[in-house]
Amino acid sequence: MSKKIAIEEDSDGFGNIMHTNMPELVEICGDDYQRLRNKFTVHWPKHVAAYSLLNTISQRYEKVPEAEQELKLYSLDGDWERDGTFVSKFKSNVFFGSLDSSYRRLKKALKLLDYSKYTIFMCVPKFYYKMLDELIAELNLETRFDIPGKMVHMCKNEAKKMEIDIPPNFRISSLTMENVEFIKDVWEKGNVLDPDTAPYFIKHNISVGLFDETGELLAWCLTFDFGSLAALQVAENQTRKGYGEIVTRAIAKKIAIENNVDVTSNYIDGNIPSKNLVEKVGFEEIEANRWYRLIAIRIIMETKENSLVEIPFEKLPDLRDKFKVEWPKHVLAFSVIHNFICRYLNTSKDKFSEKILCLNGDWESDGTFIYLTSKNHVLFGTLEPSQDKIKTALRQLDYSKEVFFMCLRKAYRSTIDTLIRDLSLNVIFDDGTFMKFMRKEDAKQFNIEIPEKFVLRTLSKENAQQINAIWPHRAEGSVKFIEYMIEFNANVGLFHTDSNELVAWCLRLDFGSLAVLQVEEKYQRKGFAALVTKAICKKIADGDEDISSNIVLDNVKSLSLFKKLGFIDIDKNDWIMVKQQQKSRKEKIFNVLKEKKRIIRMSKTNGHADDTHGEDKLIEVPQYSLIKFRNMFKANWPKHITAYYLIENYMEWLEKVNNIKNLKIYSLNGEWRKDGTFVIIDRYRLFMYTLDESNKKLKRILNLLDWSKGFDVSSVCQRHLPAVLQIIEKKRLPVVHSFMLNFHYLPKEEALQFDTTSPDGIYLKQLIPEQGEKINDLWPHKHNGSLYFIQRLIEMNMNIGAFTKEDDELIAWCLRIEMGSFGSLQVDERFQRRGLGSLIVKVMSKKLAEQNRDITAGIVDDNFKSRNMFQKLGFKHIDDTHWFTISPSIPHFRWVD
Repeated sequence: MSKKIAIEEDSDGFGNIMHTNMPELVEICGDDYQRLRNKFTVHWPKHVAAYSLLNTISQRYEKVPEAEQELKLYSLDGDWERDGTFVSKFKSNVFFGSLDSSYRRLKKALKLLDYSKYTIFMCVPKFYYKMLDELIAELNLETRFDIPGKMVHMCKNEAKKMEIDIPPNFRISSLTMENVEFIKDVWEKGNVLDPDTAPYFIKHNISVGLFDETGELLAWCLTFDFGSLAALQVAENQTRKGYGEIVTRAIAKKIAIENNVDVTSNYIDGNIPSKNLVEKVGFEEIEANRWYRLIAIRIIMETKENSLVEIPFEKLPDLRDKFKVEWPKHVLAFSVIHNFICRYLNTSKDKFSEKILCLNGDWESDGTFIYLTSKNHVLFGTLEPSQDKIKTALRQLDYSKEVFFMCLRKAYRSTIDTLIRDLSLNVIFDDGTFMKFMRKEDAKQFNIEIPEKFVLRTLSKENAQQINAIWPHRAEGSVKFIEYMIEFNANVGLFHTDSNELVAWCLRLDFGSLAVLQVEEKYQRKGFAALVTKAICKKIADGDEDISSNIVLDNVKSLSLFKKLGFIDIDKNDWIMVKQQQKSRKEKIFNVLKEKKRIIRMSKTNGHADDTHGEDKLIEVPQYSLIKFRNMFKANWPKHITAYYLIENYMEWLEKVNNIKNLKIYSLNGEWRKDGTFVIIDRYRLFMYTLDESNKKLKRILNLLDWSKGFDVSSVCQRHLPAVLQIIEKKRLPVVHSFMLNFHYLPKEEALQFDTTSPDGIYLKQLIPEQGEKINDLWPHKHNGSLYFIQRLIEMNMNIGAFTKEDDELIAWCLRIEMGSFGSLQVDERFQRRGLGSLIVKVMSKKLAEQNRDITAGIVDDNFKSRNMFQKLGFKHIDDTHWFTISPSIPHFRWVD
């Protein structure tokens, strides 16, 4: 079987000339697997991964020769015997090998792959880096992640002798398909593997699981096709019991015995626990490697063969009714089509500028549609699980103007994130809301009592100016938007009968959601918000419709009101405005030439990239932009919770103190909207974060800092650790102290349930700065400048202290540090073992929850007592954070308090 693909190439790299003598990928025959495998025994263990992959597929073929192999092996033009060059492919995962030291034929083979969808190059050894960088540049591929790691090796004879200490009544067994769903449910965040590959690896490759006496799966490990250990994981409630080491030893021994091959494993740079584990078990490092995820930019931009077609009006009821399934899951899609139909029937056609579109005229197969207004406001829906059609449809929109995605369902967020990355869109606005829902039967039961001298009636367009004047989201053109909602959608206003003054109101958006619920300030706290809400709900219900509403995430009052009225949560929605970054063809050519120059530089430096960026600058994020900046980190909550609360902390501090000395919030080149890359410098404290999974921007911004005064590098999350370690190594920074915290999380809903009753003889109150001296004196991390640090936290942030009623002595305390997590939690040793630490945590947690905030805490890695206490209270371990003290290079430098 062969596959012919034209290679397009010309002198400027844009691909306008078709080669006449085209190479092809030819599938390698199963009978040749062993001979190809044996070629890779040279220079052992340099090619151990290639050998192991070929051994794996050879064994499968020997067992069932007639079976269709899911893993395919290809050679260039059918000639693998010359130098062993091969490419293997399973779904989007690619592995390759070659004994040709120039790697020219391997690059030719890789050029024949289809990069129109994501391609993952797995475990690429260091000796292929230069070739792969050239390939990426020549094919104009975009790198979605580039993860550095290490391959470690253990010879089979050592692995066969491995001792395994299994706890009594526990057992080690191979995994089965019955374990798949559990493994996928708890699949480790950040794993380069797709959890949907788990069934394949369990079915075809060696795996082990550790089970307790009840049959519960506690820990497990799989293997890649190329023989390396994969997806080692321990169940969340079973960590730190040595189970990871048990399954690592068990699977290494099993591979050595059953396959009679050496054993390999990989770990990501900076993953200290994994590094320590494989070293403890007996693996030795043999090679650096990388994992790449690539896609062709030129393929991304192709949209010519598809088009958006307006759906005939008479077909819209059928489209609408498709979204009745799994009600109210698709209430948004149903409502936007239903309200469109109603407005169309009651509006002059010359004023009607909205459209409901589908891809290539096909809406019937899966209901995929896009609702588009003349202002480029977009809402879409689909019943296609893969969302492939809506992804293609959204690429047909014109992004040269601002496009506003309204009320984006949580299930669609990854689709929009991919669109933003693929089309290089600028994110202008990104905020979130909770979606609330009430059935019409419940709304009809509302009892509406109107106070004397007030009346409910429908609004008129004349009310738009007043409504807009106090609307928090008013902007240019918003008066006309409000006029439009008043004219075409259900609404309610509460008026004073004596003065005809409008005092409260609620409108409805085109897609059915309640909106612009407000009460004039002098009429607040009289129950008028609840009154107009109930009135409009009843009005909508009388029209035989259910009710939905969207509430901004931090609008505590509205969230409380809608909960009291009986609304339920059904989704979290995002509101995102984007616009295309325009690039001329000249700029594109310039970028290609620039990339070629970079490759030439690399070839002159033995493959090491020149990572200097002369144009890079530290640009402060304006204070007025901090709200938008903070809200970028709401996505995938609570993944980015530290960045969200860190920025919010400094927003609140800057409201209290207009100009804070030695505080800077920097972005790289002012481009914080692209991927949220930032550093915050607060005296000697350094914080950092990025949404860029590659960490490239983070490394660049860290490279710009002045390290001469030293830093306390604070709260570096696990995925950013490699960037920090590389900067430390590159600049040879003197690390005098480092430690790791286990980062824990508790949802506010759970914290609100805490019993916070104080024991007899103890009372709790807010601390004052003068009490910081005692806290600082007893703090294990006391250092130069720490008194100022503690006193400022007491002054600026929430805190709590426990005092004796008898002599008013401070005996326990907890502060809230800059990134929002608990810090300096301590109990005077004379009063320990009385539950005071737990009490203070519960009180602080409940206070934060009442402010609509989730709770986080960092616990020193070996502080088992604290970790047990927090986990008993319901906190979950969601990440590890790392802290480094970098000493000043300026002689005798000290911060003066």
